[in-house]
This record gives sequence, C-alpha cells and structure tokens, in this order.
Amino acid sequence: MGQGCARGRISLFEKKRTKVSQASKSACFWAGHRLAKQAWKPAILPAVRPFQKLRCALGQGCALFRLVLRLMACNPAGIMRFSRIIPLLFLMTVPAIAAPKEIEIPKDDWASHDPIIALTKEAKWTPLREVDVQDGSLEVRIWFVTVTPSHGIRLCRNGDKWSAFYVAAGLEGYQSFQIRELKPQTDWASLWKKVEGLGISTLPDSWTLPYERYARDGVEVDIKDGIAYVVEINDGKHYRTYMYCNPQYLKSPEAKKIIEIIKALGEELLPGKKIT
Repeated sequence: MGQGCARGRISLFEKKRTKVSQASKSACFWAGHRLAKQAWKPAILPAVRPFQKLRCALGQGCALFRLVLRLMACNPAGIMRFSRIIPLLFLMTVPAIAAPKEIEIPKDDWASHDPIIALTKEAKWTPLREVDVQDGSLEVRIWFVTVTPSHGIRLCRNGDKWSAFYVAAGLEGYQSFQIRELKPQTDWASLWKKVEGLGISTLPDSWTLPYERYARDGVEVDIKDGIAYVVEINDGKHYRTYMYCNPQYLKSPEAKKIIEIIKALGEELLPGKKIT
C-alpha cells in the first residue's frame, strides 16, 4: 500500500516535472520568437540606408540567424512555425542588399555640420540621408546657416500631397526655438515647377565650380561670415546635398539660380521674412 502510494506520488511528480519542462521550453521558444521579431527588423532596415551601413546590417543579420538556431535547439517543434516567415525574411533581405540607396555627398559634408545637426535634433527629425522615402515621394530640406540662429525649410511630397515646415534655432536673449507648418501663397504644383526649373534638384556643389572671389558692384570684398545655403534632397533612391556660401556676391549662373530658388521659396512660404 505504502509502496503503491509512493509510486503514485513519484509518477505524479514526474508528470508535473514533464509539464513544467514542456512549459519552460514553450516559454523559451515564444520569448525567443518575440526577440527574433524585434531583432530582424532593425537588422534588415539599415541595409536600405546608405551603402556604408550594409556591413553593419549583415553583421546584425548573422546575429539574428544565430538566435534562430538557438530557438530551434530549444524547441525543435518551432521549426515549422518559424518556416512560415522564412520567405518573408528572404524577400525583405534580398532587395535590401541588392539595391542600396545611392548617396552623393561633397568632400565637405555640409549637412553634417554642427548647426544643422543641432537643429535637426531639436526639431526631432531624422537626418534626411537616413529617411526611408517611399517610391513616388520626395523630401527636400533647405538650411540657412548664419551667425544669427540658423533656420530651415522642410518640403515633403507624398504622391501628389505636399507639406512644409519652418524651423528656427533658439538663442538665449534673442529668440526661442520654433517650428511651424507652412502653406504656399499660390499652390504647391506651381511652386515646385518653378524651383525645379531653376535646378533645385540638380545644381552642383559650389566647390566643384571654378574659384570666384566675392565682389560687390564690381569691387572685390572680403566676407568673413554672411550666410550659407545647404540643400538636401532624398527621393528614396538617391540622396544628395550641396552648399552655396554668400552667392549674392558671386557671378556664376549657379549662384544666381540658388538665389532665385531661395527667393521663390521665401515669397511663397515665408512672405515678409527676409531669408536671402
């Protein structure tokens, strides 16, 4: 009788231990599965960003698959569950590796200068070269870097819908940080047609042009500060940036075009505000 009870207790204990073990394995699998779901997305997305980040993304991808192998060892039955998402991982990985975004940055990376980085962070925007712009969309940022608080305009096109924002850095005793939405005086189609016709997407960086000294009314002048216009463009396939410093004192056709572009944007989006 006592032996039977003992055997019964042992059998019951073994069953409970088996259930606990199975539950632990199941919990291990699903916990790992959640980690995998959280891990594979940031491992793949950086690869669609600048080409220099591809190596880092591949390293993260290797770490992901090592995690998957551990999950399989923890619960072999989970292989069938995981096999359902393998095609999805494949479809996301191949385009990311096969088609990295083209990036065009001058020798001096103007968009990475401190005033622009600080203003981008203060506005809580993602650096434009890291933004995943969808097909058919476009984003343009025009920065005005000056000795007074720097400011900028952000243009976004999603299909045929446009939006724009103005952001200005704060300066103690001068002004506080500001960000606000902008609307054109006429319409977006006319504004974009005008600035696109002036070459906002295609103007070369000023440092690739022949050297030219600053002059006012035909007399050479020495400009120690002034204003620099930095333009960033991302259409999802191609990112580029360029800069013109004090173009109002230059005679080149490109310098005149950037002035006309800035004037057109100012008249339409910031009427009454001097931005050139």
